[in-house]
Amino acid sequence: MPSSSDLFYRLLVKGVKDYAIFMVDRDGIVLNWNDGAYRAKGYSEHEIVGQNYALFYSEADRSAGVPQQNLDNAFKRGREALEGWRYRRDGTRFWASITIDTIYDDDGKFVGFAKITRDLTEHHALMSQLSYSATHDPLTGLLNRTGFFKRIESEMVKQSAITVFAVDLDHFKPINDRFGHAAGDTVLKAVGERLAARLNMDFVGRLGGDEFVAVRCIKVDPAATIEIGLSIIKAIQIPIELGDQDVTVSASVGIAYATDDAGNVDTLLARADVALYQAKISGRDAVHLFGDESETEIKKPAQTAC
Repeated sequence: MPSSSDLFYRLLVKGVKDYAIFMVDRDGIVLNWNDGAYRAKGYSEHEIVGQNYALFYSEADRSAGVPQQNLDNAFKRGREALEGWRYRRDGTRFWASITIDTIYDDDGKFVGFAKITRDLTEHHALMSQLSYSATHDPLTGLLNRTGFFKRIESEMVKQSAITVFAVDLDHFKPINDRFGHAAGDTVLKAVGERLAARLNMDFVGRLGGDEFVAVRCIKVDPAATIEIGLSIIKAIQIPIELGDQDVTVSASVGIAYATDDAGNVDTLLARADVALYQAKISGRDAVHLFGDESETEIKKPAQTAC
């Protein structure tokens, strides 16, 4: 017969509602179940005891043997702590913080694993939102300067075949002055959507104001690169609805390749900015490819914006 302290302890564990606390054997079979486990996972005690705890994992994790791997790690190390998606009885998922402790009796005999699970879905969503907000422009949803630098640095570590298109709208300020900042925001969102969705770019960022940057993780020949730059201008020139009227904007594009002597982000973007400046001083509404004077390419669309 269990002592009073043992009984009180079991009642305490069973009555905890904020944490799922239960034990599994070496093969993952559920041995007991507390109220918090019912609350978190939706299984009553009689439904789950005797079942394998792999039920709480995704089908992909089960196929990969993740549930047993986690028990094996806990057995070797004495404890395993992790976070990940787990599934309830009704099929919905929650983000869980999990510890698996190896339990031995007073004689040193292994008796099972104690699993403690806490639902951190709201916390995970908040952290994900904060992470997204730190790297994305709130107006357009594109990468902001911080997010863009992180992404391009990551790509440049993996490969050097990268082409950067620096894009700047021509005469954007008069739109704000004439129609107001809300209209200007509409234009910026439309431009961002076109760059991201219509031009087969690998990723796009808004670095500030009317300054955008798009990246193709490939290096193509100069002629084809110029054509991509011209397609950017043409996409931006499509009229944008502002209330009961349409507005047409143009853009200038500067292009630079990642090369052996432009192996860092700052140099690559500086070259794209130099090319953009050349496109601007050539009369705007133009594409310029960075390079020596003998390799310089400045092109304008066949039909410019009104």
